[in-house]
Amino acid sequence: SALLGDVTSRSPENLLRSHEFRPSKHRMERSYQPFLSDELGLEPAAGDMRFRRVRECSRVGAVAALLVGVSALLGVFTLQAGVASAPSTAELVGLDTTADTRLFDESGRFIMRAFDRVKPMANFLPGVGGLWGVPMWTFYVNRGQGLATFGVENKEGGVLLFQTAEKAYQATPFVGFRTLLKGKRETGSTFESQPFFPESDAEANHTARRDMFIGSNEMEIEEEDPQTNIRTNALYFTAPNELFPALIRRVTYTNVGKDAVDLEIVDGLAKLEPAGTNTMMINAMGRTLEGWMHVYNFQDDHTTPFFHLVTAPADTADVTLIKDGHFAIAFVEDDTNIDADGLHPLLPMICDPQLLFGTDTTLSVPRSFFSNSHSPGGASLAEVLKKPQSTSSRTPSAFAAVSLKLKPGESKTLSVVYGHAPDLDTLRSNIVPILRARGYISGKRAEAQAVGKSLTERVSMSSGVPLMDNYAQQNYLDNSLRGGMPIDIGSPAGMNPKIFHAFSRIHGDLERDYNNFVLEQSFWSQGPGNFRDVNQNRRCDVLQQPSMRDFNVRQFLSFVQADGYNQLTVATAFFKIWDSWRADAVAAQ
Repeated sequence: SALLGDVTSRSPENLLRSHEFRPSKHRMERSYQPFLSDELGLEPAAGDMRFRRVRECSRVGAVAALLVGVSALLGVFTLQAGVASAPSTAELVGLDTTADTRLFDESGRFIMRAFDRVKPMANFLPGVGGLWGVPMWTFYVNRGQGLATFGVENKEGGVLLFQTAEKAYQATPFVGFRTLLKGKRETGSTFESQPFFPESDAEANHTARRDMFIGSNEMEIEEEDPQTNIRTNALYFTAPNELFPALIRRVTYTNVGKDAVDLEIVDGLAKLEPAGTNTMMINAMGRTLEGWMHVYNFQDDHTTPFFHLVTAPADTADVTLIKDGHFAIAFVEDDTNIDADGLHPLLPMICDPQLLFGTDTTLSVPRSFFSNSHSPGGASLAEVLKKPQSTSSRTPSAFAAVSLKLKPGESKTLSVVYGHAPDLDTLRSNIVPILRARGYISGKRAEAQAVGKSLTERVSMSSGVPLMDNYAQQNYLDNSLRGGMPIDIGSPAGMNPKIFHAFSRIHGDLERDYNNFVLEQSFWSQGPGNFRDVNQNRRCDVLQQPSMRDFNVRQFLSFVQADGYNQLTVATAFFKIWDSWRADAVAAQ
């Protein structure tokens, strides 16, 4: 009435004329308004008839949509009821699912139950060593003991060979981390077991419970075996803030039985690729490459093996020696297990897989260590360690060996550290004493958790829905690793800060096997990235860090060529100190 005025004081013709001069509306918007012919009691015009049909169709559509919505809502309730009553994967294998139904544990880690019997998936640890640490890349799957491959810098630096997802799902339980247990109870009963190894789930009462706990900067797997009454936990994280890259594997054995048990334990890596190899040569001529493989520092002392090729495997007149290598050490993480120097004594390592598996080249059955036709109880751990080990011309293993006695309810932890050193002298004099120090492993785990939290604290939230909170942080972490974490450096008064994007890399992984990722082996590590990826994943930088101002806009526009195209890759950033005396002062620190 405010628009039309008093309709009784004006003729229909004048009203129609005034209607023509009103601000026009979109036809779909007009179709939801009363028609002028309705207001005036006139015969509907042709145009009004068209719009009337639109309005009627809209009403019919709204009613139909309402019916569909109600049906969908009922379907959701029905589906939820069906899900609640349908057997889960864990129930299908006969496991108790009433004890714990949480999505996340007390540390905020996602819980994947019966992880090795659900659909395969691939994931990774962030590969961040902190601003003042050297990183190590790590990928894992929900098969075997999780860790599928890890190494230094890029695919060619694999300590455990880099394999694409479809191969990793198959090979990880066999050539990855393994645990071989032989136990004897006070009652006299004995058992042989391989925790996390593939097994039949035909007999529900004999099927082990296996869970995976996925954190932002760590991953843990747990198995509780009703046949052995041993619970095994294997925790993985990389050591931050160190001059060297390292992966820490922390394995805890718990006796959940009612009587004490004596354990003989062999735990570690079934196949380790010595430094100096590359994926192409291993896949195309791996048998020939074994001729260059050697385990150093393993003659008199079997506690600190050092793995690298003898020379560079090239058919040239020049011989190039290789000095850098991978290492593996292990010890029982116990405050009472300390020597006179305050260090954990190192355990003996087994680098010859034949001592354990004998002629089983599939590495499925430890024929020498477990029971066999020649020895009902197999070789004892002491007998295995007395045998000579072959250290040349074959792909080595890196197993730690230890005997433990556990009371009912007691737990003991074995820590195995795998890493890379520039040379043997540095490993002996600098790295090993650091790793053996009391409290080192616990301290590094706390640091790794702090690093993981620092990467996502900018978007931390408490919505009341833990799934949403964790998703937001993980989403931000994935974007930051591709675009880099922006950090202000060199910001004198009155000047805009310089921006350095740390931790960036091309998003290569087991599934994106076409990308050659690089984790620079240095402090403030970063790597090159694809132009589109880096640009895309920095789109929220200025929102999270206003001090960036127009840094990204200027950088990416400056990359555009005269013909309008941009290059494929954005290289790592370099800052140069022009004053030599200042450079010396910084280096001295």
